Amino acid sequence: MAIDPQVYAFNDWKMGVKTSVTTIGLAAAASVANLQLVDIDGPPTFTPGTFMRTDIRSGTPGQIAGDADVLVCDKGVVNEVSFSCIYDTTSGAIMIPNLFGVVIGSGPAGYAYTYDWTSPTMAHGQATPTADEVMDMCLIHPESGKTISLIGGCLKTATISGDVEEDNGQIKMSATYTTGYKPVYDQTDPTTPAAYGSTKRYLSDANTTHTVAGCSNVILKSFSLTINNPVIYKGSNSVVAGDPEIIVRGIPEVEILLNTTIKVDANTASLYKAWATNSAVATEISNHGSWASATTFGFKGAKGRITNVVESDVGAAYYDVSQKFFADTSGEAAELII
Repeated sequence: MAIDPQVYAFNDWKMGVKTSVTTIGLAAAASVANLQLVDIDGPPTFTPGTFMRTDIRSGTPGQIAGDADVLVCDKGVVNEVSFSCIYDTTSGAIMIPNLFGVVIGSGPAGYAYTYDWTSPTMAHGQATPTADEVMDMCLIHPESGKTISLIGGCLKTATISGDVEEDNGQIKMSATYTTGYKPVYDQTDPTTPAAYGSTKRYLSDANTTHTVAGCSNVILKSFSLTINNPVIYKGSNSVVAGDPEIIVRGIPEVEILLNTTIKVDANTASLYKAWATNSAVATEISNHGSWASATTFGFKGAKGRITNVVESDVGAAYYDVSQKFFADTSGEAAELII
């Protein structure tokens, strides 16, 4: 083959997502249709779970492993894609329900983890999966016909963040998608994936209520919410050996973690005491004085525990505050408007 003079830039890669349709484990060829593009920062990091054994085996002549000793297998493994993007409400409508679990239609409209949340029941071949169950993903290579399709997967972790001193506080997202289904390589390129959405979110959208770790009326510099919702793939189904029979989420637990940077002042001076006394502290940021009427962007968690406080010099004295949120005996452990 002659030298190829083509040179690509990082913006030549694309990534598309969609809610899995028809059945869990639908043929990967169908996953290239009706894709929604995500406004990614650069090429996603694809980590295939392919098992490879290269050590020397019994009976090999000499002290160098023989070529016949090599084992490569992609059955029963987990494949992952890590990516970062600018959040938009169009692709977010696919990804956030898959991460957060419960969609709330009103009071306010958003997403939540209820106090008694448990994993949806998911199995290979299950009909009409919903947005909170599985999603498909395509990694669209700049070279024609080199798309990688991944099906029946979930976001196992994601961080939603914004900083008023970076990009005007535009909300960004980084996440890891995982699937126990084998990737399909060299797929036909999607012909008409939908452009990523034009509606973005900003930290400044939450411009009315600023309560963080029990401190009211704080000056908020940055916000970083991380959801860890583990995914387990088990069994080997009868259709494709090595593809899973069941999918389970949240084992051993769903973690809801929040890091914020807030100004040191009279309103925040009791943070160390709240941490030391293991006080349950509430956090609520939104664009309305009543959470039920909030819109656009916001977060609420009633039972937070401070896990760290440290002074931060960002041109003025601020606190970096870390929290983990817990379930009460009713209601929601955490709610997100985005």
